[in-house]
Amino acid sequence: MKAVNTVVVGEGGILSGFNTDGAGFLEDLKQRGIEVKNKNVSLIGAGGGAKAVAVALSSGNLKNFLIFDVDKSKSLRLAGIIKEFYPSIAAEAVESIEELKIKEADILINATPIGMKELDPLLVKKEWLHPGIFVYDLIYNPSETKLLKTAKAAGCRTANGRGMLLYQGCLAFKHWTHKAAPVEVMRRALLERIHA
Repeated sequence: MKAVNTVVVGEGGILSGFNTDGAGFLEDLKQRGIEVKNKNVSLIGAGGGAKAVAVALSSGNLKNFLIFDVDKSKSLRLAGIIKEFYPSIAAEAVESIEELKIKEADILINATPIGMKELDPLLVKKEWLHPGIFVYDLIYNPSETKLLKTAKAAGCRTANGRGMLLYQGCLAFKHWTHKAAPVEVMRRALLERIHA
């Protein structure tokens, strides 16, 4: 992923860096019964969160990975990372959201901040969404973005980023304490904090 979000101080003050975001995302998918093997994924955004999610997903033997970002250099870089570490996956940076081929996708991920505000536009066309696609929005507040509402109305399975946030925190807890995280306690604390 070429990014770190958890630092552990080891013996002699040696620092070790980990990224729990991608693994947290995969754990959330696992808890929801979502398989990624041989799936077609369309990703909107190529920033830090997108990078963690993309690399983690690629470890699950995807079929195709299409990536769009308004900054094409970011999507090209991310496609390059996937090709470097997972050459069997057809990863491609595309020029527009239309080229993400959402109608043919099995998984659609929004990894941009668009959707956090009520007046934010819907990034995809309603007619692209279909019951066979799983739509994941990394945004966790609000709990249901315009994208998720539209996807749900189209019969799609949906999820927001709360599960990813929870499970990445659980993994960080394990790195720091060498103990299993109290998942339900952390889930309650997370929900209380979000709704505070």
